[in-house]
Amino acid sequence: MKQSVKNLLNMVLFIVLLFINFSFLSAQTDSLQFIYLANTNAAYENCHCGYNPLGGLDRIGHLVNEIRRKNPQVVFIDGGDFTNSYPFDELNRLTIEIYKHLKPDIMMLADQEFQTGNRKIAPSLSKLPSFLLASNFTFKDLPLKPVKYLSCGKAKIAVLAFLDNSSFWYVKPLPELKFSEQKFKKNFDTARSSSDFQIVIFHGEEAGLSEFLHKFPAVDLILMAHDQSQKDKLSARPPIIYAGADGEYVTLFTLRFRHRNFDSIRLTKIPVSLKVPADQKIEKIISDFKKVQKKAN
Repeated sequence: MKQSVKNLLNMVLFIVLLFINFSFLSAQTDSLQFIYLANTNAAYENCHCGYNPLGGLDRIGHLVNEIRRKNPQVVFIDGGDFTNSYPFDELNRLTIEIYKHLKPDIMMLADQEFQTGNRKIAPSLSKLPSFLLASNFTFKDLPLKPVKYLSCGKAKIAVLAFLDNSSFWYVKPLPELKFSEQKFKKNFDTARSSSDFQIVIFHGEEAGLSEFLHKFPAVDLILMAHDQSQKDKLSARPPIIYAGADGEYVTLFTLRFRHRNFDSIRLTKIPVSLKVPADQKIEKIISDFKKVQKKAN
């Protein structure tokens, strides 16, 4: 009985969090809502190995579906490290199949996708149905694009992605990966002249971010990835939003503009706990994967 009441309270809390965020969105004509995820590390389901929330891409799929149902214009961004940091080919192929179903609008590929041990999965990355964003690097045969432009009423938003060398401290990158800070500067200058607000997905360590902001102080918002902190810094200049790790939380935030000028930001972190149902299609993908693994063993 106590558990049933607890489950009900958790679901009510989730609905209230969504209502607060959507109320803020609907009250303003020049507002745009985002889902932000990063560092999911191929955590395809809850591990049942500790304290909630424990994440799971199957449950994240349900939350994403609910948010998209309430607001079809929401922009879903993934900041990279969605595959595992170890070269587990079967697990990483499973994760790519799940992401084909999740369909983030914008994806950044990063160190865990480009490490030397993951060479076998590199060709599969091109099959992801998302806008693959890369503003300071290229990778042979991948359809990477430097800037994604979004509209928010009369305001125009530019989204860029910066992959910092600091994220490769533990592993070597594939040789096809080529960095160019000059390329980023050119893309950022173009974005600044063509938009009212610039978001940068920064994938790297805190020290690397400090150096980056010293060189590019005009960035309006940082979406931090690789670093696994959950403590957002909304009062910083620029504000910094963190994703945490292993899909334990889904970050839902809304940007508000007045007359093309940035006005405010509203943010909610939704815990991905066992109280959240699993997406049935992703459950089926995982079930089929487990059957194949069981036969192989």
